[in-house]
Amino acid sequence: MTGDTGMSTPQHIAYRAMVASDVGSVPVGCMGEPDELAERIASLGSAAILAFEGDRHVGQLQFRRYIPGQRSPNNIWDPVYWMDFDGRAPTLPPGTISVFCYHVGQLDDTDDRDSRYFGRGIGAGLLDRMLEWASATGAAAVSRRRRRR
Repeated sequence: MTGDTGMSTPQHIAYRAMVASDVGSVPVGCMGEPDELAERIASLGSAAILAFEGDRHVGQLQFRRYIPGQRSPNNIWDPVYWMDFDGRAPTLPPGTISVFCYHVGQLDDTDDRDSRYFGRGIGAGLLDRMLEWASATGAAAVSRRRRRR
């Protein structure tokens, strides 16, 4: 459907927690090795909040259980990097969830992004749903690593 501007009218975006059966049907390239991802989903109940427009995957916000003192074995090239505080982590309670990556407009397992999904509030929606999920599952806190500039 198009309006006066000639642009496509956005469809409703649906959000849900990632489950094991999503592996192989949604992008997982920066989430770690498949066995580690499956274990994370089994132990946490999820590893990401996913966004869909109809049947199309259009975004995700990834997270994992926070492990104090965790160091990345391969610097930025390893998914654990996003939880590596390099010895400067605040004291966080057990049961903390660490947000480490999000993608909006990611339709496949490449670095390409579809700009039609930018500016539609999908990133904020992913964060809102992740915080709801964390609260519902009893997470003690939610943390993210700040990028060094």
